Formats: sequence, C-alpha cells, structure tokens
Amino acid sequence: KKETTPISTDNITDTEEINGENIKILSEKDIKVLIEQKQYFKADCHLIKLEHERYARDSTEIDEDLIEEKNKVESLYELLSVEIFTVAKNSMNVSKENPNLLKMAVQVKTQEEMLDQMCLEEKGTCGGIAKVRPRGWGAKWLDALEQSVNQRLGELLPDVFDVDKAKLPIECLVQHHKKLKEDFDTIVNCIKPCYPQEYNICEKYVEYYHQKCSSHMELIVESGPKGKEVYPILHWIFTCYPKLMNTITLSEETSQELSSTLLPESMISHLKSEYFSALQADARMHMANSLHIEEENWRREEEPIVLNEHYHSELPIDIIQIIEGAFQDTRTLTNEMADRALDIMLQEAHSFLECFQRSAENFEKSNFNNANFISITILITNCCEVIRNYIDTNEKITNVEIKEKILSILNEMQKKRKDILLKTLFCNLKPHCKMLVTEKWFKSSDPIDKIFELLGE
Repeated sequence: KKETTPISTDNITDTEEINGENIKILSEKDIKVLIEQKQYFKADCHLIKLEHERYARDSTEIDEDLIEEKNKVESLYELLSVEIFTVAKNSMNVSKENPNLLKMAVQVKTQEEMLDQMCLEEKGTCGGIAKVRPRGWGAKWLDALEQSVNQRLGELLPDVFDVDKAKLPIECLVQHHKKLKEDFDTIVNCIKPCYPQEYNICEKYVEYYHQKCSSHMELIVESGPKGKEVYPILHWIFTCYPKLMNTITLSEETSQELSSTLLPESMISHLKSEYFSALQADARMHMANSLHIEEENWRREEEPIVLNEHYHSELPIDIIQIIEGAFQDTRTLTNEMADRALDIMLQEAHSFLECFQRSAENFEKSNFNNANFISITILITNCCEVIRNYIDTNEKITNVEIKEKILSILNEMQKKRKDILLKTLFCNLKPHCKMLVTEKWFKSSDPIDKIFELLGE
C-alpha cells in the first residue's frame, strides 16, 4: 500500500489520487459523512480539492452563489477541525484505545500545515485561497495539547479549604508524581509512535507539563510550608522531578535543567533556608534530649553498663546518628546542600559539647562522693573518645575550623577527666604507698596487694 502524500493544488483535475486510488471529488454532503465516519484523512483530501475549486473562482464581483459555496467549505473545515482537535486533546486515551485514529489526525494536521506553507511561499499566485490560509492548524493543535495537559494536571491541585494545610504539599506532590508517571509512560509508548520522528512530540509535552508543574509548585510554596513540610517539596524538586522528566527526555542534563527552573531562585532559596532552620532546630532538640537522659543516668545509684569491657553510653551514638542522619537525608537533595547540612550539624555538635562539658563539671562538683563517681568519669571519657574518633576519621568533613574546635573541646574534656582519675588514684594509693617502707611491709604483702588491686580497678 502506497504512503499517503499531501495533495497538491497544481494540475487540478476532476479526480484526485487518495491512498493510491483515483477517486472522484465528493460533494459537501458526502465529505460531511466522511468526517462523521471519522475518515478524516480522506475527508481532508476531498476538502482541499473543494477549497481550491471554490477559491480559484474568486472574483471582485459579488456572487451570492459563490459566497454560499465558500461558506459551505468553511463549515466543513470547522467541523473537521473540531473533530481533529478533539482527538488531539484526548490523545492520552485515543493513543491507547485507537492509535490509528490519532495517526490519521496527525496526518491531516501535517497535510494542512504543508498547504499553509505552500500558500505562504506562493502567496501571489494562490488566488483567493490566500484569504483563508494559513489556517494555522499546527498552532491550534499545540493549543489543544496544552489544554489537555492543563486539564489533566489542573485536577490535581485541591482547594486549600478542602485539605489540611499541613498535608497540602505532600498530598499534591504524591498526586503529581502518580499522574506524571502514568502520563509520561503513555506519551513515550503510545503517543510518540503516532507522530513522525522529526516532530519531537515529547519535547512539546515536556514544555507544557513543565509549565503547569512550575505553576503548581509556586502555589504550593505560597501556601507557606514550614519545618518538616519543606523537605518533601525540596525532594520533589531535586530528586523526583528530574527522574520523572528523564523518562520522557531521555537526557539527564535536560532533566536537571528543568529541575533548576521549576521554581524562581528566590523561592528555592526560601525553601532551603526554611529547611536548614528546621534541620538545625531538630538536631539541637534531639541532642539536648540525649544529654538530659545521660544526666539522669548519672544521678542513678547504678554502675554504668559495661560492654566489651568498657563503660558504655548511648549518648555518643545518638549524637553521631543525628549528624549522619541529617547529612544522608540532605544528600538525597543535592551534594551542595548536604555539605551545608554537615556544617550546621558540626556547629550544633560543638554547642552540644560545650553543654556536655558543663554538665560533666557540675556532676564532678556535686557528686564527688557518689559511689559511681569513678565509673561515670571513665564513662564520660569514653564518650569523648567515641565522638573524637568519628570526627577525626570522617573524610566528609571539610570545614577545618569547626573540626578543630570540636577536637579541641573533646581533648580538653578527656584531659581533665584523666587528671581527675589520676588524682583520685594517687589519693587512694597514698596511704598504702607509705606502708611500703615500714616494718609492717616486710611482715605482710597486704600493702602491695592493695596497690595492685587499686591499679587494676
């Protein structure tokens, strides 16, 4: 079967070749029947011929019959255009249910565009047709696609009065992700094959979806998300959106460019600021809570837990998890933001250590006679050692200044605790050491045994 080629208005005869067959040009009534039967391409071929015949007889004199005939042609074009653009607007469903219908509509649009171009190039020789062409079906087709996208995504933004304000961003983003995933799959697998390759239909859809998503994102941000509500928005912008777009653009670079233009820079900066403020406040709260629990444990008349022959505390583990958790969560957004989050966490860690140091000093002043004073002092030293090892070996930390401040306070705390332990040990050893040079020492091994016992402890 021969490929269908656009009809030329040159060398007009009484018949026209359509799909390889010589067919007599139909009447207006028969063309209307073809349109109603959805034989759009065949109807368009006859209509083009009819248009040429009617407008080729253009005259400066008023001819009522000719005017009526031209009006009939325009009515048929209006009827056909309604059908064609309805198919375009319903491309998502038509491409899956009746792809040949969409292909035919695309074929008609392409043929009309070619005739428009021909008329523009031969404006002085195409007679009265110049009054009705270009018909601009190419632009109208794109308008129909854009309307379709706007309608599909427009349904996803609920009325702010119908949804809990705190849930609005997440609800919208979940719905957008689901809809875009479904639509992009349909565009790539069903709609794209209905168009000529050179038309780049995916690029057109990307443009319209991006515009509408951008508009929706601005509305979401303007709703005033705070605290933890901001993270899902940033995650959508920097992670979800590029991945979705990559399924239709097949270009990671293009997807990242679209992501960077989804919102104005001022809005992005505002969201980042909100996110980091919430991150910092959250870390400060959790570190303070962990320290409070640790202080409560110190005041109990119980010896600290021993794990692997060392006094064990959950405090340094909590602090490290807070730092790492913030860094890992933010790294799902951008590496730049992750580095900033790490700096903020280290600043909070430094502030926490200052509080930790004061708490340790207060405990030592008021609990010297506590039965567990020595074990808790050792425990505090162990806590400092765990945090120091994490900070000292963490290659992700590039802020040398804050790193040195943290290590300095940790070293200071460890040194002071060791001094306390040594002084306490010397005080306990002193009476036994005095007996080493007495007559009693020669008669009994008790003094030296006690010294070894204390050193062992």
